[in-house]
Amino acid sequence: SGHSTRVGAAIDMATKKYSTAQIMQEGTWKKAETVMRYIRHVDAHSGAMIDLMENHY
Repeated sequence: SGHSTRVGAAIDMATKKYSTAQIMQEGTWKKAETVMRYIRHVDAHSGAMIDLMENHY
């Protein structure tokens, strides 16, 4: 659906460190809270240990 495409794009953009404002603009969201709800787990999947695991194994 169009909704899941927008959410997936928001997650991809957050993973690539785009700002919340940029994600809001591209996804046509008016509230930052909405974007934050969709991308809340992105930071949980980043960091040195995750990077090491993804690039080593």
